[in-house]
Amino acid sequence: MQKLLFVILALFVFFSACNSPSSTDNPTPPPGSAAGSITGIITEMGSNSAVSGASVSTLPATTTVTTNAQGAYTISSVSPGSYTLTATADGYIEHSRSITVTSGQTTTADLKLQPNYSGSWSGTTSQDESISFTVVDNGISQLMFGYRVKVPGTKITGAINLTYSEPVSINGNTFTIGGSATISYYPTIIEMLFSFDGTFSSRTAAKGTMKFTLSGGASGDISGTWTANKT
Repeated sequence: MQKLLFVILALFVFFSACNSPSSTDNPTPPPGSAAGSITGIITEMGSNSAVSGASVSTLPATTTVTTNAQGAYTISSVSPGSYTLTATADGYIEHSRSITVTSGQTTTADLKLQPNYSGSWSGTTSQDESISFTVVDNGISQLMFGYRVKVPGTKITGAINLTYSEPVSINGNTFTIGGSATISYYPTIIEMLFSFDGTFSSRTAAKGTMKFTLSGGASGDISGTWTANKT
């Protein structure tokens, strides 16, 4: 009887030891943190006008929302953590930024969208000469324009036609192109420095100024304006 009791007690101790908590077990995780939210305004780069109807989403994915007439948006019930916030809209280049959502807090995240000017543009200068350029990946990839030159006191007259092909980035809604050229007008040669400034007033219209500085066979500053539309 005593031997049987000893076996029962030994088994009890064994099973008690197996079921008791170990110091190496992970503790029970704390209750979940409170959700936060993301809010902000989507505007157009350059003009700062509101972009309505823009789609705003996150990665990791939460909820995709659309901006209102004032360009405002709010994403609610977002778990705390790091996200990539992205805004897209027709006629604009997609833009993203990194944000951090804090438990129980509202994170403000504004975004500016660059208008997409890609395509072919053409127009005229203030002296009724032609102008054309191409926009690829929101950079000026090709520019051709003319300017009718008549140098007072000389027999030099004619149209300057320049082709500029080095890509130039558009900064917001403006760009500047500068360079030099050698122009042969019998019986002399003219060295010319030129600058070309442009502003996109919308996604389909642009305007700007141009200036030529002549030296060599003729000297002087000549300036003009231009307008162009997306074709």
